[in-house]
Amino acid sequence: MKNSIKTSIALFFIMAFVMMALLSGSSATHALYVPPINYATSWQNFTNGNEIYDLAIEGGDIWAATDGGAVRWNMTSGSFEKFTNLDGKGNISLNAVAIDSAGVKWFGRRGGGVSTFDGATWHTYTTADGLASDFVNAIAIDSAGNKWLATDSGVSKFNGTTWTTYTTADGLPSDSVSDIAIDSAGAKWLATDNGVSKFDGTTWTTYTTADGLADNIVFAVSVDGAGAVWFGTDNGASKLSGGVWTTYTSVDGLASDIVYAVAVDGAGAVWFGTQGGVSKLSGGTWTTYTTADGLAGNAVYAIAIDGANARWFGTLGGLNKFSGAASWTLYATNDGPAENFIAAIARDQNGAYWFGTRSSGASKFDGETWTTYTTADGLISNDINDIVRDNAGALWFGTWNGVSKFDGVTWTNYTTADGLTANDVYAIAVDNANNKWFATSNGVSKFNGSTWTTYSTTDGLANNMVFGVAVDGAGVKWFATISGVSKFDGFTWTTYTTADGLANNVVGTVAVDHSDAKWFGTSGGGVSRFDGFSWSTYNTVDGLPSNYISTIAIGDDNRVWVGTGKGVSFRNKSDWTTYTSSDGLLADAVYAITPGNDASMWMGTTGGVNKVTLYTNASVPGDYFVHTSDAGSVFGDYTAVNHPQANNQPNATLFVTHNFNPGGGSGAVHNQVIGVWYRNSAGQWNIFNEDGVSAMPVGASFNTFIPDAANAFVHTAAAGNITNNYTLIDHSSVNNNPNAMLLITQNWNPGGAPIGLYNNHPVGVFYSNWSGKWGVFNQDIAAMGEGVSFNVFVPPEGSS
Repeated sequence: MKNSIKTSIALFFIMAFVMMALLSGSSATHALYVPPINYATSWQNFTNGNEIYDLAIEGGDIWAATDGGAVRWNMTSGSFEKFTNLDGKGNISLNAVAIDSAGVKWFGRRGGGVSTFDGATWHTYTTADGLASDFVNAIAIDSAGNKWLATDSGVSKFNGTTWTTYTTADGLPSDSVSDIAIDSAGAKWLATDNGVSKFDGTTWTTYTTADGLADNIVFAVSVDGAGAVWFGTDNGASKLSGGVWTTYTSVDGLASDIVYAVAVDGAGAVWFGTQGGVSKLSGGTWTTYTTADGLAGNAVYAIAIDGANARWFGTLGGLNKFSGAASWTLYATNDGPAENFIAAIARDQNGAYWFGTRSSGASKFDGETWTTYTTADGLISNDINDIVRDNAGALWFGTWNGVSKFDGVTWTNYTTADGLTANDVYAIAVDNANNKWFATSNGVSKFNGSTWTTYSTTDGLANNMVFGVAVDGAGVKWFATISGVSKFDGFTWTTYTTADGLANNVVGTVAVDHSDAKWFGTSGGGVSRFDGFSWSTYNTVDGLPSNYISTIAIGDDNRVWVGTGKGVSFRNKSDWTTYTSSDGLLADAVYAITPGNDASMWMGTTGGVNKVTLYTNASVPGDYFVHTSDAGSVFGDYTAVNHPQANNQPNATLFVTHNFNPGGGSGAVHNQVIGVWYRNSAGQWNIFNEDGVSAMPVGASFNTFIPDAANAFVHTAAAGNITNNYTLIDHSSVNNNPNAMLLITQNWNPGGAPIGLYNNHPVGVFYSNWSGKWGVFNQDIAAMGEGVSFNVFVPPEGSS
């Protein structure tokens, strides 16, 4: 069904959209109830979950705390489920994970506090609750169930009710605590950047290089079965056993002296995760493993040992399982970009999106599959600043090492050796004649396909440090420099500064809206708009989250979107609306924005890729709409529904029916029994083929209805209400009312439950006169399954 690498279980639903106009001695008719019109946004996000900083094992699953959220891997099948800030609000980047005796997962966030997940509900604790700092580096749980959290401002203990924080005032050598381990006597060992502390509940004892510690900057601490304590430091590894210190470095056999993780396996071997690979110390013998052996990445930040004594390594390139000898298995997420720092976005002529990363090349997303291109493929550099599509459909990549052109088949690279004025290219624009204009640190270069021309301060440019370039409707070029804005009409240069009305002379980005007004993002002054005659400035006083602007983009609806280090804002008439990570943005630092092909905006952040769709009263007629499957929403046998009243709402009730040709146009044949299911990892409802095999066709349309919760409920077939092929509904809104009108759709997993039941049968409803109840029945006379659930909607009395 769904790709096993994307979900650890198969999720699905079934439905039938039924309307009954029953007359009871009158000609009264009943029409579909349409809830009030709403205004909302819909968020989707895409992250890379392969940069791993901590691991925790739970039964047959291993949980990874990553730079792209929490990832749960099935250790047998290799399938995974990812949880991002759309699941648990807060910073997407995770440092730590621990699992308590009740199975609750605790995640330490890099700036968002600590979040818990009990399998259904997320909850976050921050400094407002009593946590020492919102930067949580490690979590340990003692035998009494107390949680100990290492932060940048001390150690916090949480007993489920009360928070207690310990700092240097209590005995810590530093408030910057990186790791915690608990020994068999219950003492806590705390790794800091100024030595190690042991806390037995009463007394604090500190150990430093003066005592025998390899280095005072300590990253990791672990206790072995014999009671020895192991430390990973910035200058080797140390062991404390019976009061005796022993230090190991690269001279002894460590892969690197920078040791991020330490773990002891069931055979007593000690494993070290270092900057240069994994090292094993067993019986006095050292063995090192690197990427040459099968390790996903040489920087290893986490190690876990499972019940079968297999070693699991969290690297910056993915998750590895090592079962011994040469048995390496790689687990890597494939549902996001190559890395989470996104600096550029462009859409190609086929509708696919290209994302330029800070160090991992360019990632292409065609709506279903992610593909990454690097220097190994022909890209001149993996550090990309801008991507632009030219008039012939070729893509141009501005990097720190020059320019790359990709025509879909061939890569062509250009540098100063070819005529480019500087290799560090910050921005690119294409004019109507298909000339390419490159903003660099040494002026501007123009390339017409054969000849290069350079413009600098000698020609009239305000400054040779140029960060942005755009072309207006008249073909005039506008350049953002550190000394103001320069305009070039092909003959004359004109410069604008604060003396003319510009908010700040350090300008980093420029965009032209559909009315040909120019928008300039400055460093410290906010945004300036110039319509050719007058200047206007917008800053934090007007509603922007920051006056330091990183990017500006114009939506298809001519809305102006502004990316900053503190969130993204859009301008609607005279008002600014801001979104941050609290709203669904993966990270507050936004470096790239581009309009989508479906009224959406795509955003590149330091935490991954966001897609946001802004719904207004004019674009969404209440909660009754037509969903049409397309390449971007179809995944095997299902299509994802993207609607603000359903997204991130596992308790929403959806009702759908196939609409062959919306608006009387052409249609797509779809002859399958369909249902709906909620995918927790994506926070979206999906319409799927109930047989679990047939592919969902592109172009299939469905009338979709999301009613007011007050008029909808879930009915589950159970032993007490099933007879043969039907189940009776017992609800006050329909009991003893033969004229009631019911809409029915099977709900495979109400509330986003992990398991549900299929019912691959067409269903209908009937009224049972003898019981005074309505029933849902399988029209092919197949037995009704116990546990099958249905969304039920009853329009309010008098609706028409």
